[in-house]
Amino acid sequence: MFRKSPLTSLAIIVTIAVAFFTVFKNENWNRQGAVIAGDAKGYYTFLPAIFINGDLSFTDLDPYVHENNQFIWYNETEDGTRYIKGTYGTALVYTPFFFVGHGLAGILGEKMDGYSYPYRLVLNFSGLFYLFFGLIFLGKLLRKFFEDHVVSITIFTIALGSNLFFYSTDHSMYTHAPNFMLLSLMLYASMMWFESYRWKWTITIGVCGALLALIRPIDIVFILFLPLIGITTVNDLKRRIKEIWQKRLHFLVIGVIFVLVFTPQFIYNYTISGSIFFYSYNNERFFFGNPHILDAMFSYRNGWLLYSPLMIFSLLGMLALFKQRKELTIFVVFTFAIYLYILASWWCWWYVGFGNRAFINVYPILAIPLAAFVHFILRRGIIVRFLFKAVILTGMIISGYQTDQFHQGYLHWSDMTERAYWDSFLNLTPSQLYYTYLEPVVIDRQQNGENCVYKPKVETLSRTVFDFQDSNSIDSTLTRFWEKPKGELRIPEGEEFVGNVKVSTPADANEIYLTAWVSQKYWGAKHLVVTYPEEGYYRDSYEAVKYEDGKVKVHCYMTIPEDARGKDVSVYFWNKNKSPFTWYELSIAFRKRTQLVECYD
Repeated sequence: MFRKSPLTSLAIIVTIAVAFFTVFKNENWNRQGAVIAGDAKGYYTFLPAIFINGDLSFTDLDPYVHENNQFIWYNETEDGTRYIKGTYGTALVYTPFFFVGHGLAGILGEKMDGYSYPYRLVLNFSGLFYLFFGLIFLGKLLRKFFEDHVVSITIFTIALGSNLFFYSTDHSMYTHAPNFMLLSLMLYASMMWFESYRWKWTITIGVCGALLALIRPIDIVFILFLPLIGITTVNDLKRRIKEIWQKRLHFLVIGVIFVLVFTPQFIYNYTISGSIFFYSYNNERFFFGNPHILDAMFSYRNGWLLYSPLMIFSLLGMLALFKQRKELTIFVVFTFAIYLYILASWWCWWYVGFGNRAFINVYPILAIPLAAFVHFILRRGIIVRFLFKAVILTGMIISGYQTDQFHQGYLHWSDMTERAYWDSFLNLTPSQLYYTYLEPVVIDRQQNGENCVYKPKVETLSRTVFDFQDSNSIDSTLTRFWEKPKGELRIPEGEEFVGNVKVSTPADANEIYLTAWVSQKYWGAKHLVVTYPEEGYYRDSYEAVKYEDGKVKVHCYMTIPEDARGKDVSVYFWNKNKSPFTWYELSIAFRKRTQLVECYD
C-alpha cells in the first residue's frame, strides 16, 4: 500500500499520529469513569463478569463499584433478574485488550478487577487500533475506484473532519471505531469476492457481517444490501440473483458463521427470558411512522451535519458518483436512505453524544460518494481546487476544536439548543449563561413518541440599578471614588477590591444576574463578584457581553443556593491587576427560573 498509494498512506499515518497525541494529551486512563464510561459500562461488563467475577447474574454489584462510581449499567426483568441490555458483541471485540490489561495488572501489582489503571490504559488505545485498520481497509477499498490524491483527501475528511475522531480517541470504548473497521473490511472483502469468489473473502464477509449485526443489530442493513453492488439495470439484478444461486454454498457458510457468532447471545437471552429472542430495551423503540430525518441531520440537538459539516460533501457526491461509478450508486444511495430512515425513527433520534454518533457506522459507505465529490472538484480550475482544500482544512480545524470542547464539557451531549450552540461556538470556555440555554429532554414523553423538552421560564422578581447619579445610590465605601457631575466612579490604580454593594435577596428568587458597565481599557482582569458572606457562597466573572463607545458591559450569573435565599448579598469588583478603571453602572436582578414542558412536532 505504501508503494502503490503513498498519499493515502501518509494521510493514515498523520491521522494516527494526531490521534495518538490526542489520547496522550487527554490521559483519560488517569481518571476513573473517563474510559469505561457511558454506554461502555454496559458493553464492557461482560468481560469482568465472565473472566473475573464468574457471575453473569450480577447478584453482587460490589465488584463494579470503584471510588464511589458504579461501572455497570443493567436492566431487570419483571422477576428481578439483572441483565445487560446490549449484546456481547462489543465486549468480544475488546476481549484482546482486556486480556492485555489483565496481564499488565498482574505484572505491575495492580488490582486485577477489570477496572484498574492497566485496563483503562490499554482500553483507551483500543480505538486507535480499530481506527488504524479501518482506515487501511477503507483506503484499499477506495483505491480500487479513485486516484491516490482523491483517497488521501477523503481519508483526512472522514478521520479528522468528523465525529469519528472523537469516538476513536476519547470515547474509544463505544461501538463506533470497531464498527467502522468491520464495515470497511466487509466492503473491501465484498468487492474482492465479486471479482474472484474466493473462500477467504466469503469467510471475511461472514465474520464481519455477523459482528456488525451482533454489535448493532440495525447494521444488518449493510449486509442485506451487499448484492446491490454492481447493479445498474434490471438485467444486472437478474444476473446477480442467478449468481447468488450458483454460489449458494458461500452464502450458506455465511449463514453458519452468523449462527455460530449469535449462539452465545441466544443462550444468554434464553437464560434471562426463556426465549432466544429477547427484546432487552424495554420501552425504548422505533417510531417508523414519525421519523425525524431533518432533526437527525441538522438539529442543534446533536444534528449530524451541524457537528460534522464536511460530511455534507458525501451527500453532494452521490450525484457525482452516478456519473463516475454508476455500478456503486444504487447500493450507496439505497443503503444510506434506508439506514437514515431507521436511525431517524428511533425514539432518541439525536443519539446522546457528540454530533449524532449513529451516523459514524455508515461512514465507510459514505466515503465512496465523498471520494466521488473530491474527484469532481479536483478536475475543476485551480481557484476551485484551492478554495475546496481551504474549506476542508477549515472544517477539520473546527471539528478538532469542537471535539476538544465536547471533551471539556462545553458542548452538551443531549440538551443543546441554537442559543447554547452559538454561545459556545469556538469559545475556549462557554459563557456563564451557557447552561441556562440548555433544554433537557422529557425522557418518558420522548419514549412515547412525543418531542418534549423542559423550556425555562424566567421571571424577574426585582431589579436594582445603581447609575451613580446621586449619593443615595452609592455605598459608603464608594463615595471617595464618586465624580458627581459625570455620575461615575473613578477607581485609581492600586485598588484591588472595589465596592461592597449590599441588597436583600427575595425569598422565592433562585438566581441572580449582575451586569456592570466599566471603561474598556484595562478591564480584562476585573471580576464582577457576587457573594453571600454568611453562607460562604460566591461567584465571579469577567466576561464581556457588549462593547460600546469605549465601554464594556460585564456580567455575572449565579444560581442561589436554597439556604441563601432571603439573605443579604454583597456585590463588588475584584480588580486583580489593580489597574485604574471607570465604573459607570451596576444592575442587580433577582429572578425565579422554572422549567415548563413544551412539546413540538
